[in-house]
Amino acid sequence: MTKHTSIIFCHGIGSPRQYLSAANFIDALDEQGNREDPSELGYIREISGKIEVSSRDNESFRNYIEFTRFQNIGKRPRSIKQYRVHEAYWAGDQHKNSSLFGVLIWVLKIVLAFTLTFASRWRKYPTQKRRILNKMKISGDLRRKIEKIYSEFDNGVGRKSFPNGSFREFQDHISEKSSVQDRLELKKLAAAWRKEVLKSNISALLKTVMVSVPILAFLFFIYIFFFFVSSKIVGGAEFEFVSTVEASHFAALIATLLATLMGWFISKRLISDVMAWTTMHESHESFLTRERRVNLAKDLLQDVLADPNCVRCVLVGHSLGSAIILDAFLRLNSYCRATNILESRRDKSIREVRKVSHIFTIGSPIQKIESLFYADSGEHHRYHRVRYSNPYLLDRPAWGEHGGPRIVNLWSRYDPVSSEINSLLQVGVPNSVEDDIIGVKNIEVAPVGAPLPLSTHSGYFKDPSSMAVIYQAIASGKLSEARMQRAEFKSSISRWEKSILAALFVLSLAFAGLWMSGSIIDGWLAVTITFMVLISLCATFATVRRDYRRHRGDA
Repeated sequence: MTKHTSIIFCHGIGSPRQYLSAANFIDALDEQGNREDPSELGYIREISGKIEVSSRDNESFRNYIEFTRFQNIGKRPRSIKQYRVHEAYWAGDQHKNSSLFGVLIWVLKIVLAFTLTFASRWRKYPTQKRRILNKMKISGDLRRKIEKIYSEFDNGVGRKSFPNGSFREFQDHISEKSSVQDRLELKKLAAAWRKEVLKSNISALLKTVMVSVPILAFLFFIYIFFFFVSSKIVGGAEFEFVSTVEASHFAALIATLLATLMGWFISKRLISDVMAWTTMHESHESFLTRERRVNLAKDLLQDVLADPNCVRCVLVGHSLGSAIILDAFLRLNSYCRATNILESRRDKSIREVRKVSHIFTIGSPIQKIESLFYADSGEHHRYHRVRYSNPYLLDRPAWGEHGGPRIVNLWSRYDPVSSEINSLLQVGVPNSVEDDIIGVKNIEVAPVGAPLPLSTHSGYFKDPSSMAVIYQAIASGKLSEARMQRAEFKSSISRWEKSILAALFVLSLAFAGLWMSGSIIDGWLAVTITFMVLISLCATFATVRRDYRRHRGDA
């Protein structure tokens, strides 16, 4: 049989039909191929659906999509390589949707966890602090020294010597454990580390506010609009039990509640999928759903890699699918390190996991899930050591001296789901002084649809610059810095534009607050305030859209 490159695509949250998301991805690849130079990376043709028997079980089979990449040699097209696209479809694994009350409790837990993290002592939440340290650009030797001192600060002896676990005690611990020549440099690094932790927490808070304000502004607009309409309809009518103003407020409240419930019914499946993934209690039903979905992806990945005709594999995950496919691959990689398997089986498994050349996480919530839900408080240091040392290291045999799969994370600041990923830590190469310990290449891109949150989240495959990076990795197995730099979005909104937009929005909110407090009772003035809020949002939207069009060369 013909040797081929496999692509495993894992779709995102929601209820997509089987093969629909994968077909849309292949359409995006086809369009990108038509934009490429036909004499270099070429283009794809002969796209067709086929069936194959499982590599491990001859009794079962699966569907896949096959295409061929062509390249013009001279003026004649020549077939270069075959590709097979498999979909890790998990939406068919149904689970019970969460209730509105359950979601509210879940949100309150997030707020509580964030508050505790923000106000915690330096010893608490060590995993989060280590991730921020690993993101800082410092030498690998210095990083290892301060990590070792922090680990000793966190162990049993350190807890007895420094029971409060404050940052001041950590500096005292540095003075005790470091050499004279390193002491000053390590203390400076510790201060910078603490500053980065604070900046990270403040940034997370501001991003939460930025996501919440448009939603609240929309609900506020509905409230004011229906209050004004109902007050004009009622007019001078008198009620026995309530005043006209109270009746108008009641009508506006009912309309706002109905809008909220409508939004809930539209998004409850999406929210339930996220809740199922973020549940870490093994006895919870949602945790079992999470495990089933990872195992579905792991079984497919293992089956594809076991095919001797598969010479290379590229993993592509969108939204929550990125977390599922990456978790599945890391579990296969961990299996290779098991202590009780035959060496022949270990060697075979190592050859299989090393077929994966690239992993694309697109619009991925991995970092936010790690930060909000997997942030162990570190109260029990032995449990934390086991938890921290285990699942999310980019470890051997897939990664090591030979390199490893290149992980590329495409994200956008206007996608509320995605963010940079700095929680995937690559095991350092022995004897190296400078370690690129973050195993992910983060690229902020410009999805079509920004800054509308849902359109941004679903617009990555419509962005030619993003698809150019993915297409090159699939076609050639390489990634050029030039393509990644072209894909990277750099905002050109000036400071005065930001200042005007911020001032307009703050002024709108101030007048809205006066109206809500009862200082302004005129109906037409309330409508004027509402339109000020809308104009502020529209101006922000237009400015951002122009910025994105300038990046893509449309403006």
